[in-house]
Amino acid sequence: MDDFSTAITTSEGKGENGNKVITLEGQMDCAATGEKDVPIKHVLRLISQDKHVLEMFRDGKKTMEITYTRQ
Repeated sequence: MDDFSTAITTSEGKGENGNKVITLEGQMDCAATGEKDVPIKHVLRLISQDKHVLEMFRDGKKTMEITYTRQ
């Protein structure tokens, strides 16, 4: 679920490199533009127990990157 919009996004994928890289691909409907079946991809990289990086792509272009760091 995307808690920033009213859209339900479904995706599926697999883990690689001992599940240190998880890639999910799917489609979403854009509530803002009305576009249907927009291709999306999320890549979660587990750098360490204290650091994870999430990259989000839409139409093949990176739209966001978040670095999570434990304090």
